[in-house]
Amino acid sequence: MAKFNEETIQKCVDWVCENGLIDYGGAKLIDFCNVMGIGKSTYYRWMENETFGTAIKKAKEDFKTG
Repeated sequence: MAKFNEETIQKCVDWVCENGLIDYGGAKLIDFCNVMGIGKSTYYRWMENETFGTAIKKAKEDFKTG
């Protein structure tokens, strides 16, 4: 299981920038979770954290704008 820290946040952001998430035609959430070693419930709990949530939303936009 991944630990929630700055390094993990950066790995998640990098992955989402490259692969996107389903919102914009990117990867499925389950694929993201499997690569990161977290469950979907953990992803949603982490999204409630302002730092993580903001970073992932920006990464999704970066993927969208290519």
